[in-house]
Amino acid sequence: MSTLLPTTMVGSYPRPSWFRHQLEGRDILEAFKVIHHAEAFDDAVRTVIIDQQQAGLDVLSDGQM
Repeated sequence: MSTLLPTTMVGSYPRPSWFRHQLEGRDILEAFKVIHHAEAFDDAVRTVIIDQQQAGLDVLSDGQM
C-alpha cells in the first residue's frame, strides 16, 4: 500500500504580463468595483489554477494573485 503525499505549490505564482492591475493601497472590495481589475484578477487566477491542475497538484492555490 502506498502512502498518499498531497502536493501543492509554495509562494507567489509569477503574474502574467497582461495582469497589470495593482491594489495600490486600495481595499480589495473597492478595487474590484473597477470591472477591468476584477476581470483581470479572475483571468489570472483561472490561469494559475489550470496550470496547477495540469501539473497534477492536489491542493490548489490562487498563487497570491
